[in-house]
Amino acid sequence: MSREKAARKRFYLTFSILFWGVSFLLLVNHQPVFARERMELFSPESVTAAEAASVAKPAVWQKINEQVGDYTLRRHRYARSGYHYLAERSDPARSKDLLALNLFADLSVAALKESETRRGEQEFTWFGKIVGARYSQVVLVVKDDNITGNIWIGDKLYQVRPLGDGVHSIGEIDQAFFPGEETLLQPEYGADQPPSTNLPGDASSGITYLDVLVVYTPLAQSSSTDIEREIRLAIDEANASYAGSGVGLGLRLIYTAPVGYTESGSFSTDLSRLQGNGDGFMDDVHLWRDSYGADLVCLWVEYGNPGGCGTAYQMTAVSPAFQSDAFSVVRRYCATGNLDFAHQLGHNLGARHDWVTDPLNNSPFTYNHGYVNVSEGWRTIMALGNQCGSCVRLPFWSNPDLNYPVTGSPTGVPEGSPNAADNRKTLQNTASTVAAFRSAPAAYLHAAPAEVKTGYLAGEKEIAVSNIGSGIMVWNASVTGGASWLSIVSGGSGIGNEKIRIAFDENGSSASRQGTLQISSFDAVNSPVEVAVTQFGVQNFAPLPYATGFESGSPDQYWRTASDHPNGRIRVSSANSPHSGNYHLLLDVSTSGAFVTNEAWLHLDLSGNANVELKFWWKDFDDETHLRDGIYFSDDAGGTFVKILDLWPNAYAGWQEFTLDLDSLAGLQGMSLTRWSVLKFQQYDEFPITSDGFAFDDISVVNADLKLYTKAWLEGPYRLSSHAMDAYLADQGLLPLSQPFGGAPWNYAGGESVASLPAEVVDWMLVELRSNVSEAAAADTQVAFIKKNGSVVGLDGASPLKFDLKEGSYYIVLYHRNHLAVMSSAAQALSKTGAITYDFTTAQNRAYGTQPMKRLETGVFGMRAGDANADGSVNLSDRVFDWRPQNGTAWEYLKAGDFNLDGGIDAADLDLYWRTNEGRNTQVP
Repeated sequence: MSREKAARKRFYLTFSILFWGVSFLLLVNHQPVFARERMELFSPESVTAAEAASVAKPAVWQKINEQVGDYTLRRHRYARSGYHYLAERSDPARSKDLLALNLFADLSVAALKESETRRGEQEFTWFGKIVGARYSQVVLVVKDDNITGNIWIGDKLYQVRPLGDGVHSIGEIDQAFFPGEETLLQPEYGADQPPSTNLPGDASSGITYLDVLVVYTPLAQSSSTDIEREIRLAIDEANASYAGSGVGLGLRLIYTAPVGYTESGSFSTDLSRLQGNGDGFMDDVHLWRDSYGADLVCLWVEYGNPGGCGTAYQMTAVSPAFQSDAFSVVRRYCATGNLDFAHQLGHNLGARHDWVTDPLNNSPFTYNHGYVNVSEGWRTIMALGNQCGSCVRLPFWSNPDLNYPVTGSPTGVPEGSPNAADNRKTLQNTASTVAAFRSAPAAYLHAAPAEVKTGYLAGEKEIAVSNIGSGIMVWNASVTGGASWLSIVSGGSGIGNEKIRIAFDENGSSASRQGTLQISSFDAVNSPVEVAVTQFGVQNFAPLPYATGFESGSPDQYWRTASDHPNGRIRVSSANSPHSGNYHLLLDVSTSGAFVTNEAWLHLDLSGNANVELKFWWKDFDDETHLRDGIYFSDDAGGTFVKILDLWPNAYAGWQEFTLDLDSLAGLQGMSLTRWSVLKFQQYDEFPITSDGFAFDDISVVNADLKLYTKAWLEGPYRLSSHAMDAYLADQGLLPLSQPFGGAPWNYAGGESVASLPAEVVDWMLVELRSNVSEAAAADTQVAFIKKNGSVVGLDGASPLKFDLKEGSYYIVLYHRNHLAVMSSAAQALSKTGAITYDFTTAQNRAYGTQPMKRLETGVFGMRAGDANADGSVNLSDRVFDWRPQNGTAWEYLKAGDFNLDGGIDAADLDLYWRTNEGRNTQVP
């Protein structure tokens, strides 16, 4: 690893330790955490309004401007999300994670994760609290790269809404400017009946669950970037309010769908049409309600009456007969910002407004009212603003047993007191009746992934089976279609959520083969569910170096491509302006209508390589910002992939070049470079080029080291008779097996050693590359062997020397322990595509400086002997302090007076080598 890479890694490691260390200390001391730098969820710099408008739907942009105009948005900004950071840390098993929320320049806080609910590979809800706040609530609903969330800090509400392409609107909400509510429709029934004993829910947690169907109009859908995530936020926010108020109630979003209905502009009209069955308006809703067993039904509209946020039928008597009127209508932008979704469902459950707004008593209870605290400026979910227009609606149900954490005041009035307000008790007393309005739906099988692709090698994969309906689900799995190569290792049957482990034999054919894993359950309405398993055939793996610009007009033999939908399209084409040449690789869909994952696999033999570099050019045609987009690596022929590069944060930049250090990135994921390595180029979206899609061009994979062969003669062991050097020291077993340059003046820190010496080794050498002639410009240093034929090679006795440096021109410096160092006369261009050879021996001017080498014979030059103390000069010191005391003594490698390397120190070393070179100095600066 280069010094630059190591320094960069040390920086990020140090930064991470400091950030989380400081956050922990602040958490312990209950102080607000102001998080900066790379851990922030949003970009510190705001996105311009023009850029935000360019990515938002027109109706969404219009709605934002309306909210600014009607003052419900107190302030706002646009920013890109750091969704990737949040998604990487997403794991229900992880608790107490900190998330930095930089909402505005003057408001950056740390949220502490409390729980997480996952609903798919890239969909989850993140629940948390603000560190140091007396009261707070953070609910972030995440789907792909969209974040839809609400953040309460005391009585302040902040909204996060996606606009598109990673851009989000962040706003501070002023509830005082939200419209009110239409007059409730109150069907009358007979006397109250006892609550149902049929209690759908979790007995262990004491929670009664209500199944909810939410439908929405085309106008509401077009005015939201992600309406289904807004609906999910409303569900999660309502559930958080129930939990925070001790209600023991939970909502399950059993189904959601658009309805082909044109809004009338009147809430009461829309509610009547929603509730009516057979009137020609939204009649499908009743079929869905019965099919999915929804206890409550809510319609989301966009405008409605300009003076209202919603309406609902009010339960006035606790009766199963109310099931036919368990309907509500809510204005979309009021649903979460003003808590109107929970509010309207509250009416279906018998909860009423505050006493000033609604003085009706004993309908169905004496205490079923919301609560307003005028002096402190807040109200509970069911209270309106008639009594206090500036009072903030908080996510609490009136409850005299619960105090508002910020002030310590009770949030309700006990039963039996004047103006009793305890909607907590109201919901508890009606929940079981409402939960029995419809039978719980059958189980619903889900398997992930829905499709498996793998390479030709034998291996195993895991399939997660889950029940996304309700009730008990017993299931069994089997392999169908006669795929004898596919088998179930474990988890062939189960109850509820479990995992199946499948195994596949090696595919000895060049053809791909398909098998099917079928999962069946008598309890699931969608049984059976099938998982398609594709195993590719035997594949050719490209040796290094590898490069392609797709100029043949098709992928070469080392590629395989696959899509998970018939609309998927992967092709080599000349269309859409290749980066260079006439062709490039395009990934998109042939026609819009379905999200598709496209995969292009490049198979590589990377065995025996220690530093491999991938280079490619990539172009994003439009809004490709999905987490699935990226480059993946496998070391087992595609059996297991890990992501090594996200492409989604890099959208809208035209052609971009990427350079990846494959061994480092694979090593971080616990993988290695093998002969079965695969690179997967993956794209995911739903529209053809140029609305979506990727292009790749000029892909190369090379050993990233700079490779060098060089040749030199050492004067001492050079023999005229053979025109080569003697290898006497190695032949007699006198050379050390570990590098000898650890001491002064070289101070080389490497720990290289060999188990045995390669053939024909003369001695150890030290080779240095410099970016210019000065000693300070030394870029990298390697130990090497010099052989009888003068070649300077790697420690295996044959390979070129390898330097982990950028391509460029370098001076080559050779050091020996008792010969004067030499340097190439000019910088040599080194690249990663192949080794170069530099020969010092053919001319004096091959080395830097004046008379840098000694003429050994006609046309042959070598490094001068006699520098026993390696100080760069042959002088009296070498004779007096090295050769003289060593003369005639037992030979040791560190006794450098043996200038001719013959295993003895005698007069020949002095007379033939030291005397003839006395006064000579190295020409290496």
